Amino acid sequence: MKFSDFIISLLKEFNSNDVTYCILRNYKSLPNVNDGNDIDFLVRQADLAKISEVLYALPGMVVTGYAKRPYVVSFFLFGINDEGVDTGIQVDFFISLSWKGMPYIDADQMLTTSRPFSNNELIIIPDIKYEAVNNLFSSYLVGGWIKEKYLDGILVVFSKHLDQVIEILSRTFGHNLSKELVENLLANNRQYLLGMMLWKLRTMLVYINITSSPIPMLKGLFSYYKYEVLYRMTSSNIDDVVFLGVDGVGKSTVIKSVVRDLKNTTKEIGVCHLRPGLFKRSNNNIDVSDPHAMPERSFLFSMIKLQLWTVELWLNKVFHGHKNITLRIWDRYYHDIFIDPKRYRYRTGGARLLGRLIPKPKLWILLDASSDVVLGRKQEVSTEECERQIESYRKFITSVSGGVVIDASQTEGNVLSDVKAVIIDYMIKRTNERVNR
Repeated sequence: MKFSDFIISLLKEFNSNDVTYCILRNYKSLPNVNDGNDIDFLVRQADLAKISEVLYALPGMVVTGYAKRPYVVSFFLFGINDEGVDTGIQVDFFISLSWKGMPYIDADQMLTTSRPFSNNELIIIPDIKYEAVNNLFSSYLVGGWIKEKYLDGILVVFSKHLDQVIEILSRTFGHNLSKELVENLLANNRQYLLGMMLWKLRTMLVYINITSSPIPMLKGLFSYYKYEVLYRMTSSNIDDVVFLGVDGVGKSTVIKSVVRDLKNTTKEIGVCHLRPGLFKRSNNNIDVSDPHAMPERSFLFSMIKLQLWTVELWLNKVFHGHKNITLRIWDRYYHDIFIDPKRYRYRTGGARLLGRLIPKPKLWILLDASSDVVLGRKQEVSTEECERQIESYRKFITSVSGGVVIDASQTEGNVLSDVKAVIIDYMIKRTNERVNR
């Protein structure tokens, strides 16, 4: 589906289902071109169920990702095709314009005053004063910085509609503080804006909420931090995909292409090579062209290193600290030790024992090819060793839940197509679980 067809179909369905919406920003080139990285809607919370049904019913599109926070629900869809290749798109549905659960704009009032853009009855946009205030606060009040992309437009609106902008701001922050903010913004007092002015605004927002509605304010604050902890310190929203295969089978090339082609099918894609990298390791400048050249480690040293590796994997799973990564791709994983112990120089007895404690990803992709194909691309080990590893990988992939074998002797394009189909199918299933479909 072309991007323009997607937008038109989506907005028509919203209208047919009586969904109240406005497009918050980057709407000037719609429906033909998306000027942003995603599409931001403001909607009513009561309409979220209908929005979900509309998205799932769009022909030619599949929902590959879902993330929920107290103020926004994000859907990720796959199937946009403007240049012969299917790509993804992120669509955010804001139900509150707030900082840590405390609204800085009346979202319902913003929806009520919205209007069609350039006589297009489908593309509904905010009143320019509300839009300017939100474009300022979405980075300034929420993040403590001013987004330069929108600054010129904000200054134009604030200058032209000075009294009306102050009146909108006054509903939350009072007249004097609102006037002070506008005057300092127009005067470009950047240091004051990012220091004392920001502190005053946030303090006033907290004061107003805690004095007028303390219970809802505390509930909102708790909900905000609950989701922040959930996403930053648990793996509840992260899907892990492991790529396995002998050297020369094409893992690095495929992974690089997957990251490129699956952009916007999920919030962010991260790549780990074998280990998460939480603990610093010295660079010994080992010549990887001869991976079996180094001597095997002692049993004691192997156990120490393997235990650290186990701890590292669990820390990465439970306390990863990533706010946005939702698809994590592994180029090899712990279990590669069993396949090629000489490469990693570990004693396999201890490795297998600790391997039972290692977090298990739900999707394993083996890129499989004959030794003739592999050694024709990259020759690091003998034919006998290559064939042994190939058979070991084939045996291992049948022993794990979620194992998939991809014929890597195909053309690069066909391999990539097969891999993407497997990952997309996996993401769809995981998303359906999160949306309770």
